[in-house]
Amino acid sequence: MAYSLLHHTKFLAGKAQQKQLVTYQQFADEFDIATLRSTTAPLNKILRWTKSKGLPPLNTIVVSAEIAESGCQQQDSQLQQSIDGVFAYPWEDIFLNLPSKPS
Repeated sequence: MAYSLLHHTKFLAGKAQQKQLVTYQQFADEFDIATLRSTTAPLNKILRWTKSKGLPPLNTIVVSAEIAESGCQQQDSQLQQSIDGVFAYPWEDIFLNLPSKPS
């Protein structure tokens, strides 16, 4: 199945609502992406979309396994602030008028 920007953003927005980080591997597995390097294109699309809409950078919650396990507060306070902004945003309001199953 070919996944779209809508699939990717809804998946990450759901994780953000639950205040959950996603590893690159989890993201790749969710969308049948063969290599971790191949996650770059969809995550860049998400970044461009969120910037164009004035939203927090949703792609920020996709992190390395090391950061997901240990947290990033000690490693990168700027990253943590960005993640906190994504977690605090009311993502459920973004998708109210979109179909649940895109055509």
